[in-house]
Order: sequence, then structure tokens, then C-alpha cells
Amino acid sequence: MRKGKISIGENTYINGNERIVTGNNSKVVIGKNCAIGRYFHCAAITHSLKRPTRTDDYDFHLQEEADIIIGKCVWIGERVTIKHGVTIGDYAVIGANSIVTKDVKDFEIVGGVPAKHIRFNTEHYLWTL
Repeated sequence: MRKGKISIGENTYINGNERIVTGNNSKVVIGKNCAIGRYFHCAAITHSLKRPTRTDDYDFHLQEEADIIIGKCVWIGERVTIKHGVTIGDYAVIGANSIVTKDVKDFEIVGGVPAKHIRFNTEHYLWTL
């Protein structure tokens, strides 16, 4: 499902079963030449901890919004979740089954729940240029 203000760069592919959602005041931008695995999930909008559900006094919950920006040539494994407000740098690699809650630097490899720094991809041919 794709819903809202979403931009996907040329030559980027998503292998299917993705969920990309934005709010009225947020967007998702995915750069060109990205490879994204199945069951990818990112939402630039979420429930606010201030009032995450309806209550007896309020018949609506509060939401938080923040853009998600994914750089160019990023490789994202299967079943990855990107949380609102995260920026992923160019040439980054996100391991399968990860939940990304913090920004990822250019050429950085991260993985886990929550995703943590593993190393930088110094093998990438652009690393030394």
C-alpha cells in the first residue's frame, strides 16, 4: 500500500508487499537506484505518546509526523521498518528484519532491533574516491 506524499527515484525497486504511509504534514522520499526487499514498511506518521488512543474525554488520538528520507543506491533487506523522522544516507545497507529508529550515515551498514551500526562499507568502489 502506498498512501500520501511519496517520491520514488528512477531505477528503484521494491519487491512487494510494501507499506509506505505519510500524513498531511510529512513525506517519504526514496532516492534513485535503491533495492528494497519484500515486506518493507515505513510510516512518516504515528501515534503520539501524549495521547496514543482515544479516551473517555477525547474521541481521537494525537499523531506525530516527520519526513523519512532514503538516499540513493541504498540496499534495504526484507522485513525492514523505517520509523518516522529517519534519514538514510547514500549507499547505506540495512540488514533484513531491522527496525531503523535513528539516522544512518552514507556507506553505513546497520542491522538489528533497533538497528545499530555494524561497520562502514569500505568495500564499495566509491568509498575511496
